[in-house]
Amino acid sequence: MQQNVPSCSLSSSPYPFGMVRWLALVITGLLLNGTGLSLLAWAAFQKFSAGGEWFGSGTLALALCNAGICCVVGAKKPGSAS
Repeated sequence: MQQNVPSCSLSSSPYPFGMVRWLALVITGLLLNGTGLSLLAWAAFQKFSAGGEWFGSGTLALALCNAGICCVVGAKKPGSAS
């Protein structure tokens, strides 16, 4: 006697894989961009008000902002032309 065992498929998402990838890239990009801008404001405060160490945090802020912009721009919406 053979039993039917239900299988759990990882591809049972109601959204196509392209949509999940697009959404993950856009959310990650916006989070990176917001984090970079917040760190940039803190680095500017360190430079002009407190006179503290600001170069490292400013460089990290620039890298985070650029990474966030690249993620958002590079995310190709599924179903769009080109």
